[in-house]
Amino acid sequence: MTNMHILSGIKAPKKTKFVFPPYEFDIRIGELQCSNQRVPLRPQAAEVLGLLLSKKGEVVSRKEIQQQLWGQTIVEFDQGLNFCIRQIRQALNDHAANPRFIETIPKKGYRFIASVTPQATRIRSLIAAGMAMLLVAIGTVGFINSRPPITALGIGSSVLGTEHSAARDAYIYGRTLLNEYATDLVPQSVKHFQKAIKIDPGYALAHAALAEAYLNPFGEQAISMPKARLVAQTALNLDPGLAIAHHTLGYIYWWGDWDWKTAEQTFRHASLIDKTWADPHRSLALLALAKGDISNAIHHMETSLELDPHSGLADAQAGWVFYLARQYQRAVDYCQFSLELSPDNQSAMTCLVLANYHMNNLPESVAIAEQILLVSGAENRLPLKGSGPMEKLQSFWRLELQRYHLTPVTVAGRHALLGNKQQAIHYLNKAYRQRSRKLFFISTHPQFDNIRDEPGYVELSAKIMNPLMPDETKQITTTDQPITYLANNAINSSEAG
Repeated sequence: MTNMHILSGIKAPKKTKFVFPPYEFDIRIGELQCSNQRVPLRPQAAEVLGLLLSKKGEVVSRKEIQQQLWGQTIVEFDQGLNFCIRQIRQALNDHAANPRFIETIPKKGYRFIASVTPQATRIRSLIAAGMAMLLVAIGTVGFINSRPPITALGIGSSVLGTEHSAARDAYIYGRTLLNEYATDLVPQSVKHFQKAIKIDPGYALAHAALAEAYLNPFGEQAISMPKARLVAQTALNLDPGLAIAHHTLGYIYWWGDWDWKTAEQTFRHASLIDKTWADPHRSLALLALAKGDISNAIHHMETSLELDPHSGLADAQAGWVFYLARQYQRAVDYCQFSLELSPDNQSAMTCLVLANYHMNNLPESVAIAEQILLVSGAENRLPLKGSGPMEKLQSFWRLELQRYHLTPVTVAGRHALLGNKQQAIHYLNKAYRQRSRKLFFISTHPQFDNIRDEPGYVELSAKIMNPLMPDETKQITTTDQPITYLANNAINSSEAG
């Protein structure tokens, strides 16, 4: 996008704040708020929203949006606009199939359909306005997450599933926080969902979101299965047709119970309830991968990409699926798409390091490994030591083991890549004792290829595919605890790592 700010593409109206409860949008600085609290919105999406609001009730064609905001830049316009519309809808908790704010006019464009009240805003200093425009111009578009749209998931006829505006506002803000995928925001989102439930105990959508937050692997609590199970089941008792609750329950069956069959059935049920939602297909792709069913994994991943094309998180997930399916070039392509939207996405970078390594593109793999160190604040470790690219990669993996907080499965993978077979198996067993969900993918993960014939690996693999009996699992808490690895740790120590 070539324009610095929305005001460079359209005339700024005299009244520059648009109010459409519970939201308001300041067109001058591209800021969206909900109940006086800022709602994150990427700069490009803010420009598109501002244009639609300025022409409220009118159909704004895709061509007009391109001319107003993209200028003569045509490359990837369709992808960029689709990305912006998706993000706006997620920020507004809107949905294409049942729009409250933005209506899609097939083969024409979009129309803002909600009631809007323009308001004047105090003029800020020229310097402040100029800085805001500059930040929009140079701001990097980060990844858009794949959280589900929330207005068409079987929530009934009432707005967002409740008639209580305070409960609705609490839910919206909690969802906005959870959608950021930030560790420190998950506990805050929990509080907002709990507030919504306290106001309206029958608010099924808030119960479902709370279950998702408890299950969220980015949260401080990592995984709290009993809490997640209870509130997910409560959500379904209140509304049996809530796709997001079924989807979350599927992960509880998979991660918590290691009940792969019921998990798959539950994911499929969620995908049938909302056929426009990509996440159940991503989950089915991961489950198929874990089972070694590569063709079904690719089928579901491709279906999810049709439903949610080219967002940063979706592309990174696709990259990992194709990597585990050993389609390395496709993995590289999708991870590169992801990095175009989120240049510091270390998950996509790590996938690129491994995919290029397995394609024997060692110099490229080294270059990306060094970029990981740079964005993670370890530039003092650059350049990587070694006489050649393979030695430099091994130096990078050793550095990871010494420096980072890693889960046991990740530590095992690095040891396997370095040829430390017994240490790799040791950490895989440690992960098994912790019931780490990351174990599900070791059967297809290429980094474990050189230990597959080891007796310890064969025994562990059988346990994963045939979970412990119920009386044994009662003694185990499902977790994915990170460990701090020191290079000289003795592997016979129960506290190693």
